[in-house]
Amino acid sequence: MSNDDLAGQAVVLNFWASWCAPCREEAPLLEELSREYAERGVRFVGVNVQDNEAGARDFQRQFGVTYPIVLDPRDDLAGPLGVVGLPQTFFIDAEGRFLQQEAGPQVGQSRGTQVLGAISEERLRDGIEKLLEEGT
Repeated sequence: MSNDDLAGQAVVLNFWASWCAPCREEAPLLEELSREYAERGVRFVGVNVQDNEAGARDFQRQFGVTYPIVLDPRDDLAGPLGVVGLPQTFFIDAEGRFLQQEAGPQVGQSRGTQVLGAISEERLRDGIEKLLEEGT
């Protein structure tokens, strides 16, 4: 998957790791909304960080994640975007502008990374609706 694959589309970009409990908590909601909003042109992409490929694929199978997953084991994407902890979600409009990011409050720390609370359905839907409003 490349930037060209996402050009001209609204994108929900979610950073996560298989060992992150809140990431596991929000995974079913992200999958559900990725299917719901696909008809409206919203693409979801998961970015797996600080993990290994086997852990990422097991997570993907366990939660039935059907949207694309990108592996970022060295934080090549997360670092420049300023990801402060996991899980963290970015909303990018069809013009490629980062409209907002969402993360819950810090609930712990693991592997030297802040562990943040899972995104609520309300905050996720609000972010997606703002993306769609920007596209009209």
